[in-house]
Amino acid sequence: MQPTSSLLVRTRNSLELLDSSSGSVCQYKTNPTTSDITVFVGANSACVGQNASITRAQSSITVTGLLPGSTYFLKINCTDECCANYSTSPEPVTNLSVHSITVSSVNLSWTPPNGISQYYRVAWGVNLLTTNQTSMQISQLVPGTKYTFRITSVASDNRTEGRATAISQNTRPAQVENITVLNSSNSSLTVGWTVPLGHVDSYIVNISGAKLKTFLINTSSPNSSVISNLTAGCVYKLTVITVSGVLKNSSNIVLVATKPNPPDAVRVSGQTDVSISLAWSKPLSMDGLNVSYEVSYRPNKSGSHWQ
Repeated sequence: MQPTSSLLVRTRNSLELLDSSSGSVCQYKTNPTTSDITVFVGANSACVGQNASITRAQSSITVTGLLPGSTYFLKINCTDECCANYSTSPEPVTNLSVHSITVSSVNLSWTPPNGISQYYRVAWGVNLLTTNQTSMQISQLVPGTKYTFRITSVASDNRTEGRATAISQNTRPAQVENITVLNSSNSSLTVGWTVPLGHVDSYIVNISGAKLKTFLINTSSPNSSVISNLTAGCVYKLTVITVSGVLKNSSNIVLVATKPNPPDAVRVSGQTDVSISLAWSKPLSMDGLNVSYEVSYRPNKSGSHWQ
C-alpha cells in the first residue's frame, strides 16, 4: 500500500485531494467516461462510511458532505490502494463575549461550533492557552490595557485549526491612591495622588459639597489637578476617577477643605484694667456655613499694651 495523494484544499465540510506523485501507480485516468477512481470515506480504516465513485479528467478529487472538525480515513481505489487520514477544518466559535472585567482579569465565553472541535486555543499577545471548555478566565493582565483575544477551534486530529474569532477589551484601570492637598486657598485646591499601575487614558476629578453638587474636571496630568471657583471655608468630598477606554474606577472618598476668609471689621468693643472685649463681623462669602473662631494674643514686649 503506497500513499500517493496529499491534501490540497481543506474546508469545513469538504476535502480536495491531489495526486502528487509523478508516475504513481495511483494515476487518475483521463478518460471521463470510465469510473475507475473510487474514494471511500469512513471514520476508520474499515471505510464503512459514505462511498463516492468519482470520474475526473483532472488530477484532483473533492469529497463533500463531511462534518466540520472531523477526521476521516480516505481510501482511493484505482490501480492500487492509497490511504490516509484527513480532517476537515472546524467552524469558528460564535457569540464570543467578555464579562466579569477586573483590573487584572477578564472572563471569556463562546458558543461551540457546529461539528466536532476537540479543544480550543485561546491567544492574546504572545500568550497561548488551551481548553476543552467554552469559557476561560484570563488573569495576570495589566490594568487599563487593551487586549485582543483570539479563540480558535481545533479538529479531532489535534492539528487542523478553524478560522479564529477575535474580540478586543480593556481591563479596568487601577484605583488612584494617596490623595493629598498640595496647596490650598480660600477659593482653590491643588490635589495630588500616586499614579496607579498600568495604563490610564485620563483622569476625572469629582468634587462635591454643601454649595457644590458635582464638579468634574478632565485632566491630562498624571498625578495632580487644580480645582478653582470654590467657596471659602467649605469641606468637600473628593474622588479621582481613572478612565481607560469605556471603563472607569473611582478612588475612595477623601475630605478636603478650602481656607476660610478672615473675620471682617475686627475691633475693640470694650476695655477695662484687666480685660479687653473684641467684636467682628462674619467673614465675607461664608453665609450659611458653620464658622468657629480662634482668638490668640500675646504681650507686646515694647510697652504695656497687649496684641
